[in-house]
Formats: sequence, structure tokens, C-alpha cells
Amino acid sequence: MQVLRWFLAYSGIEECQAQEMVKNAVGGRFGSWIAPDVPVVDAVSSRFAKGVGGTR
Repeated sequence: MQVLRWFLAYSGIEECQAQEMVKNAVGGRFGSWIAPDVPVVDAVSSRFAKGVGGTR
């Protein structure tokens, strides 16, 4: 989540908006430091892309 927020900050997104976008995309799906399954990564990346797509 931190890396996604850094990416958004670098892209000029306000911190509180970035935090909300990441929270909505990830939604508690990553519960540990173990790599998530491919379907989980696909779902999160898709939600993140949709959230980012509407900001500009």
C-alpha cells in the first residue's frame, strides 16, 4: 500500500485522495508478507487502475 501511495504522490495526487484510492483498491486483500495469489493481484490491480483512471 505504501508503494502505491508513493506512486500516486509522485504522479501529483493529493495524499488523502491517494490514501483513499489505495484503500479502495486493496480493501484488506493482502493479509501478510507472503505473495498473494494471481487472482488477488489481478483484482487489486484492476481496481487500482480504475481508481487512478478517473483522477486526471
